[in-house]
Amino acid sequence: MDSIIISSELTPADQLVLQNLASDIQTRQPCSNGAAKENDQDTRDVNTLVGLNDPASQDFEPTIFSSWDMRDIKSRLPPSVYQYMLLPYVSWAQKAFPYIMDPLMGHTWNSYFYHHVKHHHVEGNGPDDLSSTVRYQRDDIWHFLHYVGRFYFLIWLDLPLYFVRKGRLTIALRAAFWEWSNYVAIVSLLRYNFKPALFTLLIPLLIMRLGLMVGNWGQHAFVDADEPDSDYRSSITLIDVPSNRYCYNDGYHTSHHLNPLRHWRDHPVHFLQSKEIYSREHALVFHNIDYLMITVRLMMRDYEHLARCLVPIGDQIDMTMEQRVALLKRHTRRFSEEEIREKFGVAKA
Repeated sequence: MDSIIISSELTPADQLVLQNLASDIQTRQPCSNGAAKENDQDTRDVNTLVGLNDPASQDFEPTIFSSWDMRDIKSRLPPSVYQYMLLPYVSWAQKAFPYIMDPLMGHTWNSYFYHHVKHHHVEGNGPDDLSSTVRYQRDDIWHFLHYVGRFYFLIWLDLPLYFVRKGRLTIALRAAFWEWSNYVAIVSLLRYNFKPALFTLLIPLLIMRLGLMVGNWGQHAFVDADEPDSDYRSSITLIDVPSNRYCYNDGYHTSHHLNPLRHWRDHPVHFLQSKEIYSREHALVFHNIDYLMITVRLMMRDYEHLARCLVPIGDQIDMTMEQRVALLKRHTRRFSEEEIREKFGVAKA
């Protein structure tokens, strides 16, 4: 319990979820009415989370900015600024210009859709997933560099070939077209006016792709050898500031894999509603750390720090720190090809 840190910078939903889990740890000792108290608290917390997402509720919290909550903005701005500047901005900001904005943020045209939606969520970190971690020792720097390097330099070829192997030729052609045409556009703009194109297009692309792979390594670094094809046991949940406040609840990665169509605001609700299932399935929950720092700590093999960031649920509550360290180490072990054939039923061609 002493290791749980509830930051004031967390989103209102994250604060409630983490307080709920901390309460579970505190009331772990059996008592005559403990179960009833826990169920009542869970019900109240779930109802509060539902209200945060319901426009008809007094608790509704619209999402306008990632850095501030709407309740704070309204109370701090003069009424005229709120009415005549902020609200018109909100209306305008609801429109998207993806083919202009995506490259400025480091994404190539439509490639995230083909890689993430049509490929990664289909394979679910399995052996045919191009971004799978199961063939790597997840605390080995050389394995990590191989993982990042392959994506960095070969994804333009690997992704279309993946769709070809799966017999999805039309998607293969579309993925290749959008990826390669964006490269042509960037090179053309670099030749036309090098410095602006370098800083607005090329550098964001290089940084974003590094960040995506460092993050994906952290998201799928811990894989339970008993059931590696389980979304509960091959991805994790983070209750932290960067992943959830600034990245649309990306920390709830298990929830995201269980239902990729789930709206990002509904992830905390799902987590609390399914808390017992997460516990029964031996899912891992962390706090006070983000995916990037999980990867960094793994490269340092600092399992003690990772164990302190673990929010134990279910039977994990009874573990000592040494047992948590041993658990995390087991979950970062590389899978052999024989294990892959046994656990997944098929090996990569």
